[in-house]
Amino acid sequence: MSTESQFNDIREEVRRLVPSSLDITAIEFEGPTVVIYTKDFDKFAENSNITKALANGLKKRVDIRPDPATLKDSDEVEAKIREMLPDVDIAGLYFDFDTGVVTIEADNPGAITGKGGQMLNDIKKETGWNVTPVRAPPIRSKTISDVRGYLRYSREERQAVLKRVAKRIARPVRENFDQFVRVTTLGGFRQVGRSASLLMTRDSKILIDCGVDPTNDASPYFNAPELMPLTDIDAVVIGTPDHWHCLIMTDACSAGKDVYVEKPAANSIAECDAMVATQQRYGRVVQVGQQQRSSQL
Repeated sequence: MSTESQFNDIREEVRRLVPSSLDITAIEFEGPTVVIYTKDFDKFAENSNITKALANGLKKRVDIRPDPATLKDSDEVEAKIREMLPDVDIAGLYFDFDTGVVTIEADNPGAITGKGGQMLNDIKKETGWNVTPVRAPPIRSKTISDVRGYLRYSREERQAVLKRVAKRIARPVRENFDQFVRVTTLGGFRQVGRSASLLMTRDSKILIDCGVDPTNDASPYFNAPELMPLTDIDAVVIGTPDHWHCLIMTDACSAGKDVYVEKPAANSIAECDAMVATQQRYGRVVQVGQQQRSSQL
């Protein structure tokens, strides 16, 4: 079954599960998430069981978004939100008209959610916008403000990446081919960050740690047939000591590789600025791990 056929099957199942009285205008796919646009967003907000039934029936994450054509004016919505949350210290509201998401930055995002998510649903129902509460930094931070601003600025780029990932997830399973995951050890593993591993499937090659010592030209022993040529590597996972993250990440991006780098991203703001500049220059996908945090910045 082709990728598009799988997408069409999911679209048909969504329309079967959703009551016919609700107007669905589009069904898209972003990464592992099924995105449903509707003109009846308030009715979805009233009845959370519809979304639960979709998630259970599809066995996938589901994101309900208002159709952009139905969105109310942002000034009107902001006034309504502040009226509904008189005791919440709101640091900022950010509106995304393409996705129908308003991000509310507050000192206590739990007060926006409410018990059992009731307040969040009430806000969605009254405003017609999808609401995402995030915690405001305890000390106003230009760095966090810039990061959040960049996330909003690069939304289209991130959305395009998620759509590509969705197609990869739904790609047809190869028939009559052995499926495998193979790990090849490159180097000695006797010094943190001085070794590397190759994670390989039939469709991808991921280099885990580059094992490069910035102080000299030494590197792991790369004489592995399955690794060559190095230009075939799809992505790089960086788990080396912190002070090497910046150099290896910028080298990997300049070589045309997507990168995952463990926390902390770097040792200084200057290194972080260099990493952001490199990502923007080469247009690679870069993710920084924040294993101790479950929410976005």
